[in-house]
Amino acid sequence: MTNYSSGHIDVCLFQGNTALTGGALFLNLQSPTQITGCTFEANTAQDGGAIGTCNSCLPQISECTFVHNSAATGSSVHWGVACNGTLHNCILAYGLQSNAVACAGATPVIYHNLVWSNGSENLLCGNYYENIYLNPQFCGVANNGPYTLQSDSPAAPANNAYGEIMGAWPVDCGDAASTPLDWSAVKRRY
Repeated sequence: MTNYSSGHIDVCLFQGNTALTGGALFLNLQSPTQITGCTFEANTAQDGGAIGTCNSCLPQISECTFVHNSAATGSSVHWGVACNGTLHNCILAYGLQSNAVACAGATPVIYHNLVWSNGSENLLCGNYYENIYLNPQFCGVANNGPYTLQSDSPAAPANNAYGEIMGAWPVDCGDAASTPLDWSAVKRRY
């Protein structure tokens, strides 16, 4: 994106992109962009594997799914100097190298997100509160797409305290097997 840009980025897939800052998107100089319902998968950067921000930009990021992104700082989002936007109702999962979110002179508001298995820890920064630290329970095999949610996912509105969808995708498959089966139960199935 260009400096001082604004607008809406809705229901997009950013996959396999690489850059120095912001593998998929870089927002700079007072860019008040709204990003909603997007999936950021397998993007790579030094700062902000999926999204990098800098110089007083104020993005509003909501209902997005961040998976398998990689960066030395902020595998999903890197908040640069004075970038005090918001990040809410998102899933930030399976980030590589670092925590899902990094702040460098910024205090974004980060709330009602599901954060799982990013870098060595699931630490957040800025003003963060009411986030969930549980497996998102995607429908896909081995935590790969599709990134729709199982009906018992904590990111589904019926299963979290906020009654809100987290991430870009709806509930689209049944519960995961929650009870281990013994050998006689397996034989009864066949």
